[in-house]
Amino acid sequence: MILTIERQLNKYINTDKKVNIPLPYGAVGLAGKNIAILGQGSIGKRVGEICKAFEMSVTFFKRGDNLLQSVKNSDVIVDVLSANPSSKGLLNKEFFDSVKKGSIFISVTVDGIEDFDAMISTLDEGRLAYVAHDVMNAPLGDVTNSIYDRLRRHPKVYTTPHISSFSDVTTKIGNDMMIDNVEAWTKGKPTNVFGN
Repeated sequence: MILTIERQLNKYINTDKKVNIPLPYGAVGLAGKNIAILGQGSIGKRVGEICKAFEMSVTFFKRGDNLLQSVKNSDVIVDVLSANPSSKGLLNKEFFDSVKKGSIFISVTVDGIEDFDAMISTLDEGRLAYVAHDVMNAPLGDVTNSIYDRLRRHPKVYTTPHISSFSDVTTKIGNDMMIDNVEAWTKGKPTNVFGN
């Protein structure tokens, strides 16, 4: 999604019109951009690795950090936070009002962490340039979900109906994580514990 937005690929995918590239070219590269990844679990770490390969400057927000400080200079913010009592309602109006003007917000997390009204308001005001969102509170592929429907109608939102986590390797990765978690638990060193 970052590449689609920054490189303006949506304008050119499946085009049937001659492409006249305006000068200076309006698309933006990723090298040197600041990205804040909210959550440093397995998904957040993987996103960070990919962004580093594009020479982006990567910072992570984790429990105990100052959220507003973590995102204030970020060109891109990616929310991969897990749902737990400390993340519920975390991305509220104050959060969205504090993001860098012109930044991009991407979310592949569950419902309850973000204030959708505040997110859309910030987008409409121009503080956020774009939002990319995989609506996780909808059943897989459900395009009738009210939040999905609201987001898909906005001209500056790219949304998918809860499909971002599905690929040919998802099951293997999930199984490997489960095995690692069970092995750690049997050794008395549980990982990925929620609700603490």
